This record gives sequence, structure tokens and C-alpha cells, in this order.
Amino acid sequence: MTRFSFIAYGDTRSSGEPNVPGDGDILQPEHSRLVNRMIAKTRELASTPFPVRFVLQSGDAVLRGQIAAMWNVSFSPIIEKLTKGANRPYFFSVGNHDVTA
Repeated sequence: MTRFSFIAYGDTRSSGEPNVPGDGDILQPEHSRLVNRMIAKTRELASTPFPVRFVLQSGDAVLRGQIAAMWNVSFSPIIEKLTKGANRPYFFSVGNHDVTA
């Protein structure tokens, strides 16, 4: 029997509040901190019976998914820390904000 852990989370989009930098303007700050903690936890559990094998996000990554800058500026660089930097498989399930206005 193979034992493992995985990390699941969701809804990293910005609030959309007026006059507050959000998706497309800046790197998502809380999401970035969360991913840093995920990477640390992955390293911590690597030599235990339950290593983290993958990360799953349940959607609503950005406020308006049809706007490429929201992905390119605010979201993708963070995920690359997981996939390229920490070599962790990442699975994404789209949410309503990712595919609609």
C-alpha cells in the first residue's frame, strides 16, 4: 500500500474592490504566501510515510478568467513556484470566475 498526502485549496482571486490593486495588477500576495507554506510543508513531509504527492486547486484562480493579464501577472508565476521550483504536480479545476465574466 502506498501512502501519501496531497494539498487542496481554492479561490485565490482578488476581491475586485475599486482602488485596490488586484488580479492583473500585482502578484496575488496571500496566494504567494500560501504556496510558500505548501512548499515548506512538502519538504517537511518528504521523508515521512505521508509525503505530499500533488496539489489540487478547486478553481476561482482569478477574478476574470477571460483577461489574460490576470493569469499572467497575478497567478501563473505563483503556480510555477510549485511546478517548476518545487517539482510538484498541480491539478486545477476551473471555477465560475475562471470561465465567465
